[in-house]
Amino acid sequence: MAGYELMRKFDAVILGASGFTGKYVLREWLRCTQEDSQRHRGLTLAVAGRSRSKLEAALLWAGHSGGSHRRSDDDPDVSIIDNADATDAASLGHLCRSTRVLLNCVGPCNQYGEAVVAACVEAGTHYVDISGEAEFMERIEAKFHDAALAAKVLVVSACAAVSIVSDVGLVHHLRCWPPSTAPSSVFAYARIHSFASNHVTSAETGILALANADALARFRRSLPRRPPLKIPGPSPPIELDSCIHYEKKLGYWAAALPICDRSVVRRTFWALHGHPRGLPVLNAASIQDQENFDKAWQMVRPVHFRLFLAIRTLRWAVLFSWATRILKTLSRHAFGLNLLLKYPHIFTIGAFTRQGPTEKQVEEGSFEMWFVGKGYQKDLDGGVKAKKVVTRVKGPEPCYTMSAIGIVQCALLCLHSRDLLPVGGVLTTASAFGGANIQESLEGRGLLFQHINTTSKENNEPEYEDSLITLKPWIVFALPIILGIAIVIVCTFVLSITIF
Repeated sequence: MAGYELMRKFDAVILGASGFTGKYVLREWLRCTQEDSQRHRGLTLAVAGRSRSKLEAALLWAGHSGGSHRRSDDDPDVSIIDNADATDAASLGHLCRSTRVLLNCVGPCNQYGEAVVAACVEAGTHYVDISGEAEFMERIEAKFHDAALAAKVLVVSACAAVSIVSDVGLVHHLRCWPPSTAPSSVFAYARIHSFASNHVTSAETGILALANADALARFRRSLPRRPPLKIPGPSPPIELDSCIHYEKKLGYWAAALPICDRSVVRRTFWALHGHPRGLPVLNAASIQDQENFDKAWQMVRPVHFRLFLAIRTLRWAVLFSWATRILKTLSRHAFGLNLLLKYPHIFTIGAFTRQGPTEKQVEEGSFEMWFVGKGYQKDLDGGVKAKKVVTRVKGPEPCYTMSAIGIVQCALLCLHSRDLLPVGGVLTTASAFGGANIQESLEGRGLLFQHINTTSKENNEPEYEDSLITLKPWIVFALPIILGIAIVIVCTFVLSITIF
């Protein structure tokens, strides 16, 4: 396969480079390869789509924005492929046979992604994407994993936004636990520092993912039942998935995020199941320090994982919880789904618009994600203590800048570190790139991974309630109703005084 890869016309092709997210991916590729030109010297790139004029406009935008990042006349040309159609098998086959790795920025992947994956596996081309759709990812894993493994092809989804941070950030968190400990659960709290509205294509992807929740449940039931993962300690309270809680240590209210990251993390643990030293790599002789390589995977064990949106005030937490419930309910019915897809800016209260954020808004955005882990530690006298580890990942604007950084770094690892990557298969970012310095690659593009602290308690159970104040779902729903009634009563009282 390696020899065959060298015969390709391009090292990388960005499919959908003229889209709103695709143009940020293109700009990140140009920036990254220019800023480290020695390492990336000689890499050839093409952008693919159906409109030459739109691709040329994307190239102009990506090459001339960012001041010092302007493309010079000495930069290698980027080829344009204007006959790439994600709905045409012949077109996709020709496209995939021309490149070593394909960066798929066309969405929603539930509609267009499977054909692209099939073409990549058949052509022996590595595939990375920015999908956030759990049903798509689990479906292609079941359908293409064996074929991709046999072809020594890597198929890696969710290389973008919060997903790659959750997956790689969790691996970093687990590696911060001392060897004598047993982590049991990790709660991740994402805090978004951005006042920009996202583009509606992101909303459409999320809405369709919510609409496919029942299909995903049916699909999971149709698969052979896997033995349960061995995780020490009790499971987190089930109500955390449906209620608001307050994390006293961080000072945030939190509501569950209905996105794919929990599915991604679960797939990471299943991929590593039975492989305590990581998945077998393509060329084991390329590992320079086998002891450290093995040690890096030693603490990456299954845990109960939950992801929440961290919100500063209770009223916004209640509003977010209400909004997600309404979106879930509407998306399960054809009429409601059509309304959501037609008017996403209305149902998301302006969080998603057809204009999307400005360049300045994207540049000024940022995020941080806290990982609060609880588990156990054995004492020298044989006793057991509860243990807590807190880590944090900080980075740039998550939806576009982070998405571009994530998928580009994954693609570059496929090109530069192939021998250190697993043999093949449909994998996650952590299981595919966790042994090939994906964390260092992300740090090189501005992310910060921090170990905040580690604490111990004398009792032997990691109590979830010791730092959480929860609001049951009925309270969340009752609060706005009670508030509305109170407003009506006050207004009536004031009006009666005014009249009489």
